[in-house]
Amino acid sequence: ADINNLGGMANNGVDLIVEGGGVLDGTGNFVQNAGTTTINGLMVQTGVTINAGTLGGNGSIRGNVVNTGGTVGPGNSPGTLTVDGDFAQGPGGTVAIEIDSISAFDILAIEGAATLAGVLDLTVDAGYAATAQEGDLFTIIEWASFSGAFATVAGLSFGDGLFFTLDYGAA
Repeated sequence: ADINNLGGMANNGVDLIVEGGGVLDGTGNFVQNAGTTTINGLMVQTGVTINAGTLGGNGSIRGNVVNTGGTVGPGNSPGTLTVDGDFAQGPGGTVAIEIDSISAFDILAIEGAATLAGVLDLTVDAGYAATAQEGDLFTIIEWASFSGAFATVAGLSFGDGLFFTLDYGAA
């Protein structure tokens, strides 16, 4: 079912799920203050602000997303969350990325500009860690343009002397 909201909408602590084919459509801002919002369909909002809680899913968000203090975790272990707009993360925000294998990992696909700060939290599946090879490459965040950098990157080292290096080069 589709949800239409006129004005704004806030998630103050529930688990809100927009299933595939579903639409959360609004003319105002969506504000996440707690809880979990999972977009497996489409979210259309003037803006999306994540103050706390988690935003994730395998769907698309049509609007600009600002993560001030929550977690943006693309996918449903793993998958792609698309932002059809700009994405800005402040110093209190986290982007959480899961890497399950060389072909199965989360992607945050940003159609507009990315402004990066805060934390990038990488989680590596034990199965992949056991088979990882030097030179494995993952494009985990895509953007049209970017500025800034993550202040903290967790999970770069994942055992047995293996580690990731972060490259902000063109996506």
